[in-house]
Amino acid sequence: MKDKAPFDDEGKRLDLVARLNRIPGVRLPADCITRRPSIPFGVLAREEALEGFLESMEWVVGEISSQAVIEP
Repeated sequence: MKDKAPFDDEGKRLDLVARLNRIPGVRLPADCITRRPSIPFGVLAREEALEGFLESMEWVVGEISSQAVIEP
């Protein structure tokens, strides 16, 4: 994601890491924004964690959508 807008901005990637780290059981280091971090699949078995993950992904989609150029 680091090579594509809006996540080519380091601040956006750090925001995503912070959102993901709010999920119980997820602990991603800040320096993971230059790599391909992973979340253990089993963490998402808990409803609260899955909801947090889906909310984070909705935010990602919203951020990408806000960058999309609509051509007439």
